[in-house]
Amino acid sequence: MADLAHEYAEARRKGALVDLCGRAKWRLTISHWTGTTRHPFAAFYIDRHTPCVDKNQNGKSRLNMRQPIRTIAIDIDDTLNNFTEILHGTNFTHNETYPFPPALFNEYLAMLRKESADEATLRSREFSFLRQTINGECYIRAVARPDAVEFVQSLRADGWRIVICTHRDLRRAQAPTRQWLNDNDIPFDYLFIAVDKLAFCKDWGIEYLIDDHLYSIRFADEYGVNVFYPIMPKHEKSETRLAKGFRSFNEVRQWIPN
Repeated sequence: MADLAHEYAEARRKGALVDLCGRAKWRLTISHWTGTTRHPFAAFYIDRHTPCVDKNQNGKSRLNMRQPIRTIAIDIDDTLNNFTEILHGTNFTHNETYPFPPALFNEYLAMLRKESADEATLRSREFSFLRQTINGECYIRAVARPDAVEFVQSLRADGWRIVICTHRDLRRAQAPTRQWLNDNDIPFDYLFIAVDKLAFCKDWGIEYLIDDHLYSIRFADEYGVNVFYPIMPKHEKSETRLAKGFRSFNEVRQWIPN
C-alpha cells in the first residue's frame, strides 16, 4: 500500500492521470482531504475502461510523446440522463423483497423523492435498502439525452479523454452503470466515484466538469474548475464566473477548446 500511495503522490505531482490509471484491472479507493466543511472527503474509485489512444499522422500514440490530452469530467444522473424524472414519475410499488410494511415503504419513498430524510433515517438499514433498490431501478430506466450522447461521441472523435464522474456507489452499481453507458453508445475512458467532484477535478488537473450538482456550481470559482450544468429549476440564480448553465449540450462546444 505504501508503494501505491507513493505512486499516487507522484502521479498527482506530474498530473499523469493516464499513467496512474492506465494499467489493466487496477482499482483503488483513495481518501483525499479537500479542506471543505460540507464535503471533507472525496472517495475515488478508479476503473479502467477503454483508453483514449490519440495517434498522430505517423501512427504513434501521443501519450508516449508527452503531449497533454484534453480531459473532461462528466456526471451521469440528471446530466446525461433524466434520473429525477424517472424517480418521480415511476410508479414504484411494495413487494416481498422489502423487509418492512407498505406504509413504511411509501413513507421512505416520499422522503427519497423530496430528499427530506433526516440523519437517523439516512443511516437506517431499511431506508438504505429502499434507496439502493429504487436508485438501481432508476439507473436502468433512465433515458439518455440525445444531445448528450451526440456531444460525448463528438468529444471522442476529437480525441478528448472522457472521465465519467458520479456520486453512484459503484461498489454496487458498477455493472448497470457500465451497461447503461454501453447500451447508449456513450464512450468513456474512466469511471469514478467522487463525493466532491471539484476536489477530484482540481487534484487531477481536469479543467472542465459537466455536472448538475449545486455544490459543483457554487464552488466552481473557489476550485478554479469550469463547470457547465444543464439548467433545472433548482439552479435559479446559480451561475458564477466559472459556472455556466446550458439548455443544450451544443452550447458547451463553444465553451471548450476545439
